[in-house]
Amino acid sequence: MSFSLDVLVLYQEEIQEYTTTNSFRAKAYHESTKKDFEELYEEYGEKLIIPESEPDYFYDSMKGKWYTLGKNDDGLVWALGLIDTDFNKPLSISAPWIDDEDDFEAFTPVRVKKEFQEDLFILLSEMLDTSPNKTLVVHPRYQSGDVKIVQGPIPLEKYFELLREEKIPFNVYSIIQK
Repeated sequence: MSFSLDVLVLYQEEIQEYTTTNSFRAKAYHESTKKDFEELYEEYGEKLIIPESEPDYFYDSMKGKWYTLGKNDDGLVWALGLIDTDFNKPLSISAPWIDDEDDFEAFTPVRVKKEFQEDLFILLSEMLDTSPNKTLVVHPRYQSGDVKIVQGPIPLEKYFELLREEKIPFNVYSIIQK
């Protein structure tokens, strides 16, 4: 299972470079341009298949710059090894609009390994300072259904307290403010 730790710096217009700690770094998502697709087509020709997908109106409506946090591995950023979960202990989530009980199994606790907690706090604090309205959206996730839950706003210090207590669930968007 692969984990992702995605952060939106709300209303940020330009991609920023952030401190690379001993364990975490932030890598910006880059939107694909027409030129990117042309280069892929040149390389792969007729074998190139770009799947059509439904737009994600919720995700697309949030303005700012998205980053993924993790450790650097040949230019890719992975959160695996920095965060973990216990798949046998889903957190209790109040979401009466969710009909399928199996969807609740995706809300397991985020566990930031103790030796990496301070590095994550440093990086998220720096990111929060660069947000024009001092707001982040943090989305720890692994492959699950399409159910979306948003919680917050939560002050950054309280968010870290809840992380240490393993009360922040995977697959939930958390709005963090200063």
